[in-house]
Amino acid sequence: TRSGAPREPGACAPPTNILQTSYGGCIDTGRPRRDQRPSGERMALGMQATALHGMEVSAPTNVRRGGGGLTSSTDRQRLSGIWTELARNLSWDGEGEQSTRVLSPAVGSGGDVDASSGGRRAYARVYGHTSVAIDEHKMIVIGGSTIDGRFLPQLFLYTFKSKQWVVHRPEGSSNPSARHFHVAALHDGKLYIHGGKSNGYHSNMYAFCLQEARWERVQADTCAAESVIPDARFGHTCIVLDENMYIFGGYDQHGFCCDAIYRFSFPLSAWFPVPATIRDREELQHLERHHHSAVLYHRAMYVFGGKHATALCDPSLLEYHFDTNAWRVVSTVGHSPSARYGHSAALMTCPPPSNTCAPPRSVMVVFGG
Repeated sequence: TRSGAPREPGACAPPTNILQTSYGGCIDTGRPRRDQRPSGERMALGMQATALHGMEVSAPTNVRRGGGGLTSSTDRQRLSGIWTELARNLSWDGEGEQSTRVLSPAVGSGGDVDASSGGRRAYARVYGHTSVAIDEHKMIVIGGSTIDGRFLPQLFLYTFKSKQWVVHRPEGSSNPSARHFHVAALHDGKLYIHGGKSNGYHSNMYAFCLQEARWERVQADTCAAESVIPDARFGHTCIVLDENMYIFGGYDQHGFCCDAIYRFSFPLSAWFPVPATIRDREELQHLERHHHSAVLYHRAMYVFGGKHATALCDPSLLEYHFDTNAWRVVSTVGHSPSARYGHSAALMTCPPPSNTCAPPRSVMVVFGG
């Protein structure tokens, strides 16, 4: 609601416990930077990464650029201890000369500064990165690029309580190439990334083991029956459900905007196409899209926004249900967000009013674009 306006009974409190990190695309004048690349390769500047802080997360979700995925409550409890151990014993504690620097937020709009370098700026604003909430206290940001075209291979760990950034530069031959517009998700103590774009399109998949603080290449089994490796792509989304990671949409290496869903089975380490039907093709004419957002709620994926081949997608909210394998347009009420792309979305739970017995409400928050 507007400042000072009363909230309706049972409405969510102002979302002060959502961290919204805007990593650039706008220079200090507030005006978008002109992208000089050919029209076929122009990306959306001003990408936002959104993570949830200090609240219960009811389901795994993609956080923009896919965003990032949030893990289960069991995983989050276990990973909280893993990150504490990492910060104490491994290279996240700021003591390594080559692999780590401890950063603190800069004053003003200049980005981050290196706390050990007398306040000099350490990193320019970046876009096309992903973010994943490890637990209620920590968030990790992966990759992205600066507005002058540099791709960042680092991982950034942010601790909400201390307001401190820690940079990790993994060493080894199994590291993924730096990229942007990839997707990221957390599963069973590993951070998975897929796809993206840098000096070319990527179709590979990597996993960052949180306990050992190292990357490993995920080799997909191509011999599994009916397995199909998705084409290289960027601007897609991913969510994690049960023992599978699902990717949807994106812009592929052949120059096509995608409308397919693919499933990666963690136990089988194999990709499979996912069947899908559309209930009303007149109502849903442009399923293909990229730079959209997606969240998971009650075994359904909710998709909003994005771009298709020629224009912005309409501002309809789409639902894909994993039990029926069907797409439909959700009938909504209220003032929907305008058509957009390059935004972020996250699922959060609003506690009920203290004087009622109503259950908590799950809501999807859309930001930026």
